[in-house]
This record gives sequence, C-alpha cells and structure tokens, in this order.
Amino acid sequence: MNESRTSFWRRLAAAAAWRERTVFMALAVLFLAVSAVNPRFAALSNVLSILGDSAYIGIAAIGMTLCIIFGAFDLSIGALLALLSVAAVTWAPVLHPVTGTAGFLAVIAMAGAGCGLVNGALVAGLRIPAFIATLGMMYVYRGAAFMLSGGQDQRLADDWFLALANGDLAGVPVVFMVFAVLVLLGTLLLNRHPLGRRIQAVGNSPKAARAAGISVPRTTLAVFAIVGVFTAIAAVLQASLLRGAQPGRGVEFELYVIATVVLGGTSLDGGKGSVINTAIAAVLLATLQCSFSFLTVNPYLQKIIIGGVLLAAFSMNYLRERAEQSRRRRAQRIKQTGKDKVTG
Repeated sequence: MNESRTSFWRRLAAAAAWRERTVFMALAVLFLAVSAVNPRFAALSNVLSILGDSAYIGIAAIGMTLCIIFGAFDLSIGALLALLSVAAVTWAPVLHPVTGTAGFLAVIAMAGAGCGLVNGALVAGLRIPAFIATLGMMYVYRGAAFMLSGGQDQRLADDWFLALANGDLAGVPVVFMVFAVLVLLGTLLLNRHPLGRRIQAVGNSPKAARAAGISVPRTTLAVFAIVGVFTAIAAVLQASLLRGAQPGRGVEFELYVIATVVLGGTSLDGGKGSVINTAIAAVLLATLQCSFSFLTVNPYLQKIIIGGVLLAAFSMNYLRERAEQSRRRRAQRIKQTGKDKVTG
C-alpha cells in the first residue's frame, strides 16, 4: 500500500514538473526568437516592463486557478475589476485619511471578498451553475460600476495611491514583487493548507469529498471569496497604474484570466493545477503581447495569434488529460492481470 501511494505521488510530481517545463520552455523559445529578430527586446528595461505587465492578469489568475481546480468558473471578474477599481478611487479620499493605506487596502479586499461571497451563495445556496450565476453577476457588477461612477471616468493622483503600482525596488517593479508574494501564498494555500486540499478534493470528485466529510457549500463560498480578494488586489494596482478608474474597463478580462490559467496547464475538469504554472503563463502572455509591438504585428492579426495560442493550450490540455487517463487504464489492466495470475 505504501509503495503504491508513493508511486502515485511520484507520478503526480512528474506530471506537474512536465507541465511547468512545457510552459517555461514556450516562454524561453518565444523570448529568444523575438530577441533574435529585435535585440532591443532583450533589454533589461523591457524585461522588467514585461514582468510588471504580467502582474495584473496574473494576480487575478491566482484566484481563478483555485476556482477552476475546484471545478467552477467565475465570469464576473472583469466587471468586478471595474467596480472595485471605481470603488477604490471613489472611496480613497474618504477612507485613506481615517484608515491609512493598509486599512484602505483591507476595505477594498473585504469588498472583493463580499462580492465573491455573493457569487458563492448563488452557486452553493441556490444551486445555480457557476457559469450562469457569475454571468448574471457580471452584468450586475458592471451596472454597479457605472452607477457608482455616474458613468464618468474617475481620477486620483495622490502620491500614496500612485506609489502602489508605479514604484520599483532595485529596478524591479513593486507590482511584480506583490505578484511574486501572492504566487507564493497561493501555492502554499493550495498545497499546504487544509482548504487547498479540500478544493482539490471537491474538484476531483464532489461526491467523494462529501463522503469524506468535506462541506462542499462552505468550500464553494471560500473559493469565490478568494477570487474576489485577488480581483480586488488587481483592481487597486491597475487603478494606481492608470491614475484612475473607468467603469467600462475589464471587458474580456475574465477571458484572458481563464486563458492564462488553462495555458498554465490547470485542468478544466478540476482537481489538478498549479499556481506557479499560472504565473509563468501570465509572463508568457505578457511577453507575447509585448512582442507584437517590437515586431509591428497588425492589430487584427494579434487577435488571431492569441486565439491560436489559446486553442493550442486547450488542445494540449485535452491531449494531456487523455494521455494520463490512458496511462491509468494501462496500469489498472497490468495490476488486474497480476492479480489474476496470483489467483490462478
């Protein structure tokens, strides 16, 4: 029993390592290829810019990774990003003098968690499929963003607010450092915390998770609240970068976030995924988008290329799942054959 359990974890670790190598190799090939065509692409300043650009989608993608591993989607995060960024810019002049920067960030994070809990309550309490529930809430959050802003762009140029996303430490963008810390926290949550184990268990089999005593409704609420918190962080940082907020911002944001997660190898069937892979995929997409500027790619062609990359990622995900299923069936047949021989 112990040997088979050890073998299982070895195979799982090998599969995860293979996914990480695949995404990292794609990033390396793209970077080297574009640098060969335009050497300025490899300049340190451009590399740091790419890392900073990857953070905004990457931070939201951490929460989405946990959500997809759980076996759900959240299509509302683009509209929620707009709502929370508008709320941050609108509330900052009132909140910051009272709460300070840390308190202000905590309030926005709690607002994101609250919105996530609403999504989770619709899914866990009313049993509405996550796809439908979050699609409906996408329109609610978008409308709320326009109502809160009066349909107008909101501006904020206070030094403390601009410093959140526009500073650097030893040349490295602060926003990327925040991203790196959150990747570490997300990885620890998924792999070391009991909640992470519950998320993976429900994603693998909700029925088996219930039989093991896991509360699926509570886990659902926790997952969507986490998605809301990570979206709130991304919203504040993006508003800081842009010196304000727009109620119409974030259109298609959720699609890029989901694409980043899938490109990182997270299974759409749930149960399997890696926050680190998602982070590498976020850098890969940021590198691809930056390469368009250096190679002067037609804007319409850019969308076709991105679509092709995403289709390739979905296809690889599917083929990888099929290969793993085939290996499991083969192992079961070999094991059964061995039992039959012993019995015979």
